[in-house]
This record gives sequence, C-alpha cells and structure tokens, in this order.
Amino acid sequence: MALKVPPGANSGTMLRLKGKGLPPAGGSPAGDQYVKLRVVLPNPPDPELTRFMEGWSRTHGYSVREEPGSS
Repeated sequence: MALKVPPGANSGTMLRLKGKGLPPAGGSPAGDQYVKLRVVLPNPPDPELTRFMEGWSRTHGYSVREEPGSS
C-alpha cells in the first residue's frame, strides 16, 4: 500500500488511512489505520546535505526549537 505524505510534514505528524485498519470481529467494515511519521536522516550525514543546510540556515530565520506560528 502506498502512503502520500503531504509536503512539509514533520516527525510526529499523524496520518489517517480511512478504512485501512483491521476489521473488528463479526464482519464489520475495517476501521482506520493511523501512521505516525518519523523523519530519519542518513548516518553518517551526507556531506552535500550538510553543506546545503548550513548555507540555507544562514539566509533563513528558522528555529527547530520553536513550533510553527508560535512567534
């Protein structure tokens, strides 16, 4: 089964797959399945990705410690 991850989704985002869960006993329709995203970066870090992120962070005022919209 394929899962479409929306652009900008972060670790911890919950996605619902309607009707894709386990069916309960008794022949009722299947429930929903929930998927929690976990973003994993390469280990060891990719040098090209590291250079890109360092350059990007110098020109963009973004803090990974703040929730979006909290400032």
